[in-house]
Amino acid sequence: MIKRLKYIIFIALILLLSACAITPEEEERKELTPALKYIEAPKNVLVISDCINGRIELSWDEVPNATHYIVEYQSATDYLSDKAMKTYVTNNNSFTLSTFPNANDKRFVFRVRALSKQTSRVIESESSELFEGAIVDDFTVSTNIKSSKLSFYSSFAKNSSILGNGNIIDCQILYFDGDYTQSDLPSLDEACDSFSIGSNETKTITAVLMCNSKVVKKKSVTVTSDVSYIPANIKSINVENNKTDGIHLSWISPGINKGLENTQILFLVERALQGSNNWEIIKPTIDEEYFKPENNDDLSVEQFSMSFVDTSALSNCDYQYRISTVYKIINGENEYYSSEAISDSNIVSNCYRTDSKVKSFVHTNQSGLITAPDGSKSYELKFKWETYHPLPEDCSIVINRKLINTLSSSEIESTLNKEFNNVSSNVFEDTITLTASEAIDPKSFIYTISIKYNDGTNLESPYVATNNSGQAIITFEGLEITRIISSLSATTGANALNDKIRLAWTVESFYPEDFNTSKVTYTIYKQNPADMTYSKEEENIPFETHSYELNVKPGESFSYLIKPVYSDTSDNKYVRDYPTTGPAVGSALNLVTNLKASQNTYNDKIVLNWDSVENAKGYKVCYLDKEVETLDTRYEITDIPIDRYGTKIEIKVKTIDCEERISSDGSTTIGKILGGITPTVNGNAKDIDVTWNAVDGATKYKVNVYTALQAEEPIISTIVSAGSTLSFKLTSDDVLAIEGLVEPLSNPYYFSVIPYVGQESSKAENRIEGHWLLAPKNVAATKATYKDMIDITWDSVEGANAYVVYYRVQGSNSWNTTTVFSTSCKQYDVEDIFEYRVATLDNQMNEGPASLVTDSSIGYVLMRPIYCSGIDEKNGLYSIRFNKVEAATSYTLSIPNWDNTIIPINPNSVIVKTSNFESGDLTYSNGFYTYYFAKQDLSTGVSIVVEINSNKDSVESKYTPVTIVAETLNANEVVNLANNSLRDIFAVINSAFEGDWWARTTGEIGDQKSRTYESADGKIKANNSYSDWWSKNQQYGTVKISNYRSGSIVIDSANLSTMATDGGGPGYLDADPFDGFASGSLTITMPYNLGTYKVEYSGFKNDLTGGSAKVTKSTESEGQTVYATSTKIRIL
Repeated sequence: MIKRLKYIIFIALILLLSACAITPEEEERKELTPALKYIEAPKNVLVISDCINGRIELSWDEVPNATHYIVEYQSATDYLSDKAMKTYVTNNNSFTLSTFPNANDKRFVFRVRALSKQTSRVIESESSELFEGAIVDDFTVSTNIKSSKLSFYSSFAKNSSILGNGNIIDCQILYFDGDYTQSDLPSLDEACDSFSIGSNETKTITAVLMCNSKVVKKKSVTVTSDVSYIPANIKSINVENNKTDGIHLSWISPGINKGLENTQILFLVERALQGSNNWEIIKPTIDEEYFKPENNDDLSVEQFSMSFVDTSALSNCDYQYRISTVYKIINGENEYYSSEAISDSNIVSNCYRTDSKVKSFVHTNQSGLITAPDGSKSYELKFKWETYHPLPEDCSIVINRKLINTLSSSEIESTLNKEFNNVSSNVFEDTITLTASEAIDPKSFIYTISIKYNDGTNLESPYVATNNSGQAIITFEGLEITRIISSLSATTGANALNDKIRLAWTVESFYPEDFNTSKVTYTIYKQNPADMTYSKEEENIPFETHSYELNVKPGESFSYLIKPVYSDTSDNKYVRDYPTTGPAVGSALNLVTNLKASQNTYNDKIVLNWDSVENAKGYKVCYLDKEVETLDTRYEITDIPIDRYGTKIEIKVKTIDCEERISSDGSTTIGKILGGITPTVNGNAKDIDVTWNAVDGATKYKVNVYTALQAEEPIISTIVSAGSTLSFKLTSDDVLAIEGLVEPLSNPYYFSVIPYVGQESSKAENRIEGHWLLAPKNVAATKATYKDMIDITWDSVEGANAYVVYYRVQGSNSWNTTTVFSTSCKQYDVEDIFEYRVATLDNQMNEGPASLVTDSSIGYVLMRPIYCSGIDEKNGLYSIRFNKVEAATSYTLSIPNWDNTIIPINPNSVIVKTSNFESGDLTYSNGFYTYYFAKQDLSTGVSIVVEINSNKDSVESKYTPVTIVAETLNANEVVNLANNSLRDIFAVINSAFEGDWWARTTGEIGDQKSRTYESADGKIKANNSYSDWWSKNQQYGTVKISNYRSGSIVIDSANLSTMATDGGGPGYLDADPFDGFASGSLTITMPYNLGTYKVEYSGFKNDLTGGSAKVTKSTESEGQTVYATSTKIRIL
């Protein structure tokens, strides 16, 4: 007994330690404990600037699951210099700032974020928006007296938003007449910005700083005026209009009253055009708007003179000036400015400079030929000019002439320089007479005029003499001279593309007829388009030559003149009075002009158009190493490779002349076929942003989304208007709404943007890959692989830092989560079917979309049969009914009460039978198996517990216990159950008798011991009897029992005589206290309405060697005898 008790205690300790120890498997089970992973940012942040108490108060809504809050704040100076923000941690949803390190900087920005402190980590929310607060508590006041008005200028600490949202608080300065620093303010309607003040008057004003309609601070200011602060007007202004360096002004200034210290008198000079009211300050910089006289050291002077020269006045304008006096009095910290309104008395008009410009210059007649009596010839020109203002008497007019379009050498160029002295009128007319040699036909001259002053200034006028018709050039026609060259032409076209032009001319007879032509050569002059003058191009061309080739450029316009050159006997060349012939004008065969190529207009071609080139026979179009000839001025390029769609194509068009020659150069343009756009694709945690640049002329864009680079059809197509934001966003919800996609959250997508111009769309398409934080692929959970664990695995995702595993019982609406840092996780002690999803976390712990539930991501352990029941078939058989387990290949039936009998059940042995079942039969119907097995006599109770479990390969599930209650009892079972119920009673008695049941007689052994026992409730009574121990048939004691419950069995009554045979030795521990029942009987009631039985013992031996027991059911007239040899159990 003691050994058995020690063993039970040892086993209990082992089980207790096992329950307390944490195994690695149990530690791993913690993975799936749901944990908080996100909290919201604080909302409804309110900032109150309490300027009265000098503090800024913050409050915000409480955040669910938040344990603390972090307030970040920073002054305006630190914020604008990008310094780090200060932090304050609180567990309240409010914060007060009342200490300001810098008294001059009380503008602050704030933001708040929440955090939740968990067992193993801290979860922080995102920060709220930035908010502002400010404290305004002081200000300064400046005063100004102007025109008997007292004005105030105040400033306070800036409260404007540093975030660009306007003012932080509503602050203003109000002024009241009187001292209210120690008393209440009057009505706010009495506040003013300025106050009247008389001479030598003292006035006190109260300035009040108000923020958010509340008084923050008051200050009083006292000012005393002085009549001398109001300056007098300028007495007179004089002007001198006979100066060439500018307009000279002088005036008489009023003095300054004696006794005023620190006083400056300043002057403001303004100018306007005559008749205009647009006055301007004429000093060049703002710092010099006022002029301080040099002689105001003696402040007691009554008046003094001032002068000023306006050198910026224009010489061709009339002006008016006005001058005002300004006093500047410096008194302590304040500066007072006083100025009187400007009156008409100090304005001077009609001011101008005498260095006048020429207003107009014309000649009034064409040249007139005058023949003198001596036969000499001269020409007369009449000129008229006008200046803006009268000229000084000591001025003179100079007219100059220069030859233009000259074809001769410069040393014999005719010039004219005529001077007209003492011209003072601003309108003047005169005549110039030229000799015949000065006016040789066909020379042309240009005349200019300038004004010469006695100080040496010579202002050349930009004006050119013109006649009444507006022509600036005067041509003189005079002597008749025979022309040598009668015609001049230029041949263009055939040689133009070879960079040549051919000039041709004809020659008439000469006068006199005996002219020696051997001394004559030709010189060709070419016009410079820039200034229209001619210069030598070729010379010494023989007289017999009537054509000549010159270099030109394609498309170049030209103008040529030809002049004969005569050489005398000394071989000195000079120009005879031979006129030039020409000009020969024209242009070479031009390059293509106005060449235009379509850009994004068509989706399969580029259309070219250009202007027709005169004398061109055709054109050659060159592009991408290809050359195509065409006769039209329109051409369509249709063979651009598709990979060049959307790119710039350089195209050159050359001209072909009448001799089939192609120009060495051509006009170039850029064309483009409407092509696909290469969008910019950026993947975020749970969505993908697509942006692109606009295409010229595009009216809309089609965005396509594909599952593969070579996919034929898009899964999404949408239109984006050209007038909207050129972007598109793909979310995980978008692809989840599309049926038939395989692992839609675990694969990248391909995006293309196709522009449309009208109804034309690009045929080229550029697909760009993009993806969000991809969900893992191949999420798999084990199915019936383990009896107490589900193993979940998935493929790793590139760039993943961790994974979030979502899991739930199949059919549940809510998910649990856990975060792991590997590509697998295990779930223990579950007996349901679970669904799993996995999401990816990047290095910033941003979470992507989770994978979808698939058949492979559903897992379960090897289930045991859940729905089980057993019955007594009353025919010597038990049956057990249990549900079919998915994935199970066999089942095991265990019966611990039957010496741990184990019965294997093979589902393949199912038979079809409805009755006459035998032990070992297995049937199946509607998802349930029924197994039949032979019954054994009950010995410990009226029911047995069997255990059923499922098997798969070498894995056994947990077991399900099933209780089977007997429907009937046989005599053997009644005796077994009665004897089993007596075990507890005899154990109590044995303990009371200290293991010694037997009375001893006197003799060798010693005096006998007397033994008695009675339970506290009186239901059990026992005593011993005695006789000589060596007697062969000794009856040692009796046991009486009444209404005793043993488990669910009740012993109603019992009167039993114990016995020991063959002297039966004394009872000791670890030995049977008696050998059996000599006689006696008991009445026993069974549960579950199995009835009441009477058991009568007769010499019943515990060792099963003899004796009998008669069993009678209360409803039976005669019982059944059970012999000891048939029993299965001993009492102890």
